[in-house]
Amino acid sequence: MQSLGIAVIADRNDVPRGPGIPGSPDHLIRPGIGAGGVRIGMTEGQTLRVLGAPESREDHDGIIEIIWPGIAVRAIAGPGGRVIEVLVTDRGIRTAEGIGVGSTVAEVKATVDHPECEPGHIIRLASDALPGDRVTTFQLGHTRMVTAIEVGRILG
Repeated sequence: MQSLGIAVIADRNDVPRGPGIPGSPDHLIRPGIGAGGVRIGMTEGQTLRVLGAPESREDHDGIIEIIWPGIAVRAIAGPGGRVIEVLVTDRGIRTAEGIGVGSTVAEVKATVDHPECEPGHIIRLASDALPGDRVTTFQLGHTRMVTAIEVGRILG
C-alpha cells in the first residue's frame, strides 16, 4: 500500500516565535502553529492544562510522546523541553478552511498555497525546509484521503 503526503512549509516571518501561550481546547488545525489548542513551543505542563490527562506518555530516547484520543504530541524531554509536533487523527479537528482527516487530496490542494506532494509511506519534507522551520503535513492513504495531519518543527 502506498501513501502520499502534502507538506506545507510555513513562512518563517508568519509564524509566532517564542513559547506557546496555553489557550482553551479548540478544534482547529493552525498550519505552522499547532492544533487542538496545543501550539508548537508549549511546555508539557501547558499542554496538559489544555488537553487534560493523557491516555499514555512514553519517553523515546529524549522525545516524549503524549497521546490522547485523536491527538498526539511529541516534545523534547527534560527541563526546558518544548512541543515539537502535534499529530491529529480526530476527524473533528480541522483547518479554518475545513480540511482534516477524511478530506480528499483535491480539497487539500485547493486550500493550500504551493503544496509539495511526495509519494511513500514516510512523508518527506520539501528540500528547502531548514532546521527550525515549522511544517504542516497532510498524510494521505491509498484512497487519496487525509489520514493524519502533523504540525511540527524541523529539528536539526
